[in-house]
Amino acid sequence: MARNMCMTVLFMLATTVVHANQCSSGNVCPSEDEPKNLVLLLQTKLRMNVLDDGPSMLKNPSAMLTEFEGMVRSGETPAFDLISTIKNLIEDDIMPGLQTTRDEAAEATSAALREIQSCNNKSKTKEAGIETTTQVSVENARSVHAACREAQKILHDHNLTDSDAYCVKLGEFLHGATPLELPEGSNRDESVKYVQEASLQNMCDKTKVCELDDGCTAAEAELEDKKAECTANQRSFESEFCTWKTELETNCRNLDTCYSEALAAYESHVYKTRNLVEKWDVETSALHKILCYCNVWLAEKDDCDNRSSHNATQFDVCKDQTYSPILVNYGTPAAKVACSLTSVANHPGTSGFVTQEYDSFTGFVESVVPCAQTLTTEAPTVAGPAYVFAAIGSTFCPAGYGTIIDFETCKLGGMSVDGYTLTWNGYQGINDRDCYDNWPAQGCFAHGSMTLFSSCSSGPLSTPDTDIHTAHKGICARQGR
Repeated sequence: MARNMCMTVLFMLATTVVHANQCSSGNVCPSEDEPKNLVLLLQTKLRMNVLDDGPSMLKNPSAMLTEFEGMVRSGETPAFDLISTIKNLIEDDIMPGLQTTRDEAAEATSAALREIQSCNNKSKTKEAGIETTTQVSVENARSVHAACREAQKILHDHNLTDSDAYCVKLGEFLHGATPLELPEGSNRDESVKYVQEASLQNMCDKTKVCELDDGCTAAEAELEDKKAECTANQRSFESEFCTWKTELETNCRNLDTCYSEALAAYESHVYKTRNLVEKWDVETSALHKILCYCNVWLAEKDDCDNRSSHNATQFDVCKDQTYSPILVNYGTPAAKVACSLTSVANHPGTSGFVTQEYDSFTGFVESVVPCAQTLTTEAPTVAGPAYVFAAIGSTFCPAGYGTIIDFETCKLGGMSVDGYTLTWNGYQGINDRDCYDNWPAQGCFAHGSMTLFSSCSSGPLSTPDTDIHTAHKGICARQGR
């Protein structure tokens, strides 16, 4: 606003100087010092009102150009010093200031693009950090558990099948023992002799049977200890795996948030800057034409009265002058980098995890402890609708919302999302074989106004329209309700 006011003052003073010095009209000519005083006054006002403000305050240069063109048409001859001051102001302050404003806008564009790239870089750096720390811990825990289960299997198989195992020998001993049965009709002496002979055989060989029993008991205790050790290793492995999954998911969620916010900031900046550039181009065009008029006025001076003695036809070049706007390069935002969760798609709590990790130890592993699910996590209360759709391509719900992974909840239907009241479609996916083309990741989703339940183990929560399929939108429930 200050720029507008000061420029109006500038041209009013210019007009005043013109009218006050028209000696040829018969009016009284002021002394030679009067124009200098007016110029001094103008310079003082410019210093006070203009130079402290940036050129972005110049809001109506076209009106100022019109004022100048009116002076040209009237044939007025402004004071030489005043036109020189105006020209210097434009060349030394306004034009450089306007260029500075353009440069600042360009730098802001670059900063917005860098911020988008920074989101990608931070995500990849975090991903690399997880790979060299938590993932390594998972791999170590997996190896320790696998080695333990192999040892457990070897002990188990040895105790049951190895001919040298105490338990196998004990079984053979007991199975081969001859039942003690006195011959019918034996007298006392014969009966005593029979028992004495039997005590030397396996049926009553106390030393032998006790040795085998003690050895078998020790082997069984060793196996039980190994089983307990392996169970502890299994729990540690599953816990490390869930930590790995959480860190990867958090990284992807942070990338989603960071990238979407940075992209929105960039797009907002570009939208505003495009409008400003149009304004700056108009200003610059007007200023160039004003400079052209100034140059014509300054081309030749009448030494008698310190005024321009220009030829009016010389203004024709200014009238025909055109300005080619500066082309602005807004750059191209970097695409969001991939943030894969494939490595943890089969995690504790999914059937794929058991197949992937424990297929070689069937019958030996304990029940798997599932990773904590999204909706079981404590979350702050969020103001907003009860249900929203996940963004297309996103692997996470918006902040404060979680996926609906309970089939019965999905089946209830009746959810109101973006003006749609959703009803259950009646189909339930059971396993990966029922993960149809373009279906989103596991959970409740909408197809038109119908709800369905996906059993897909990975992928985005919402998938876009294709030539064959319409969008499938994951339903997110507000947490802390």
